[in-house]
Amino acid sequence: MKSIKFALFISLCILIAPPQINAQAFDEAFIKSLPEDMRSEVQDQMDQKTQKQEDVYGRPTSQVEKNYKNREIQDYLDYLEDKYDLLETNDQSNRFGAELFSSMQASFMPINEPNVDGNYLLDFGDVLEIQLLGQKANIEELEIKSDGSINLKHVGKIYLAGLPLAKADDLIKAKVSETYLGTKAIVSLINIRDMQIYILGEVFNPGLYTLNGNSNILHALNMAGGILDSGTFRNAQVKRQGELIATVDLYEFFVKGNADFNTRLRSGDVVFIPPVQKINSVYGGVKRPMEYELKETETALDLINFANGFSPTAQKNEIKYFRYADSSMTTLLYDQLSDTITEYQDAVFVPDTLSKTISIDGAVNFPGQYTLKIDATLADLIKRAGGYRSDAYPLGGILENIATGEVSSMASELAYKKLIENVFANGIEVTDGLASILNELREPPSKRMIASFDLDLISSNPSLDTIVQDKDRIFIPIKTAQIYVYGGVNSPGTTRFNAQSSLEDYINLKGGFSKSANKDLIFIVQPNGESSLHSSKKLRLFGSVDEIIYPGSFIFVTPKMDVSTQQSASLWAPLVSSFALTAASLASINK
Repeated sequence: MKSIKFALFISLCILIAPPQINAQAFDEAFIKSLPEDMRSEVQDQMDQKTQKQEDVYGRPTSQVEKNYKNREIQDYLDYLEDKYDLLETNDQSNRFGAELFSSMQASFMPINEPNVDGNYLLDFGDVLEIQLLGQKANIEELEIKSDGSINLKHVGKIYLAGLPLAKADDLIKAKVSETYLGTKAIVSLINIRDMQIYILGEVFNPGLYTLNGNSNILHALNMAGGILDSGTFRNAQVKRQGELIATVDLYEFFVKGNADFNTRLRSGDVVFIPPVQKINSVYGGVKRPMEYELKETETALDLINFANGFSPTAQKNEIKYFRYADSSMTTLLYDQLSDTITEYQDAVFVPDTLSKTISIDGAVNFPGQYTLKIDATLADLIKRAGGYRSDAYPLGGILENIATGEVSSMASELAYKKLIENVFANGIEVTDGLASILNELREPPSKRMIASFDLDLISSNPSLDTIVQDKDRIFIPIKTAQIYVYGGVNSPGTTRFNAQSSLEDYINLKGGFSKSANKDLIFIVQPNGESSLHSSKKLRLFGSVDEIIYPGSFIFVTPKMDVSTQQSASLWAPLVSSFALTAASLASINK
């Protein structure tokens, strides 16, 4: 971790020149030199910079300001360290169930159509269609009035409010049969009422809401934005006219998928979410490590079950139990879990067999996903995959690591912002080369790590072997006969590999140097990711006999920049490496 901080700090020192007050305005060429998608962003920053310079022109930079800038950099580096320490320990979890409300859309509401079951409770505002067949034929559309009744012609008032649709259907049919012999009634619900519900307690947006009559408690809670961290999922309450008529355990839905909410809401009901009483955490060797809400009498075994049980490699008889009240820790056997009543903020840690899952594809005999011991290496994985095929090209092997990509992404974002600031502050002309750098910093960086894939070399020197990380991805390309030449040459692209060709030969094969080429900054990136810097002066004086260029290598001649050669090399090097690795990797994969 410290090495990450040091590397990032050195990069910042190279990229960030001390800002100087400069009233120079940038002309249209400056803006046009940037990629189109950057122009508005750069223009905004330039305007802000100009205004800031006008406000402070001539004022010396105070020590306080210098300290603030240093602190800003250090704060960001500390943030990176904390983030990756967090990733390594993986000891953060979210409360189970909360993400379900956040994933629901505003449209997660019942459609206002009468597609309901027989348990739907009728109320004021619902509209029924009653068709009479037989000796008396008639069709009527009747809305349930405020007193809860309908008035069916020649039959009279029938009180339906509060009745399930199925029972209302039976009642209407019975009334019709009593009035008209030989007449059958067909009852249909053709329009659903709206109703007003109070949603109160520990929800994000308490208040009075209008919902359609087919809504249940889950719909209501979603309308209110979901339940706060301080609210319960296990004891949602429905009150009607001041009386508690139902309690709903949302875990029945979240855990078991039971969406049968038997309590039907009526206008004037109150949905109330009390404060949560007990939250417990489970980590380690379970299938869904998170924070869970447990009821008063539920146990550590219930906590494990909510987490979808143990992982296949869990150590069930070495479970660590942390008691929050007295900060104690005990070791539990599996049989003791059902007897251990949890208390507020208690936590369970299930040790897991140390393992990691790695995928390997390409020119190996048995590609796929493998579970390895925590100390397993790249060579171990390749052997598990049956070794290389006859057409494999180990030198071009690709090792992608998630953490590498994330660190590179954050570093690129920071470098982009600081480089823009530096350009504005110092009136640097944006040449094609600098525009390319800015564009490169906005592209997703490569996740590739440099590693040795030569099993014979690793066997003779084990220190060259790489310990693979969980979720790493390995790709072994097939043999290639291509060299990739880009940048400041007249005909950029691929050319065929020739064991007798030199760096100068490959450049000449692509039409030689272009007018914009910086002949003193030529990068060679080998298929394994190792890079080296060359210049035309060296080529003229000494040739390139010492430089071995392997099949699949990437040659990049940098465009000219309005900065010193040393600054240009410092800026280009990490970007070229990332770009070259990505390009070469894709080219190898596509073969």
